[in-house]
Amino acid sequence: MNFLLSFVFFIFSTHGYAAWTTTNCSNSNGSVKWQSGQEDELIDLKYSNFVEGFLTLNIEQVNIEFKQSTSLRTKKIKNHNMSGTEQVYAASIKITASEKHPDILRSQFPKNMIETDVICTTLKIDNDSSQR
Repeated sequence: MNFLLSFVFFIFSTHGYAAWTTTNCSNSNGSVKWQSGQEDELIDLKYSNFVEGFLTLNIEQVNIEFKQSTSLRTKKIKNHNMSGTEQVYAASIKITASEKHPDILRSQFPKNMIETDVICTTLKIDNDSSQR
């Protein structure tokens, strides 16, 4: 993660940039994981019926309800003309099908929902143009 942050800071410190936020979440066994705030906002859901596999969906096809969350760490980031925050938190979530895709989960998840606990990392980079 430190290499990734250093690389991101290097790229953006030498070029103009806009503020952005990215979030990555996963449960303990990797059966639920997603990323948002990037070009491909995907969620991977592992199923295990008669066969095992992953159902990969666009994150807009599901609703992710954060039922409870606890902040584990918040870290301020500052490098050259960039600043931001990295937040790590644990959450209990419930995933259901979106209104536009009401049966998207039903084929692999008979309850048409998933409940699990996840650890998430959110990286928020601010447009700190006052320091350029």
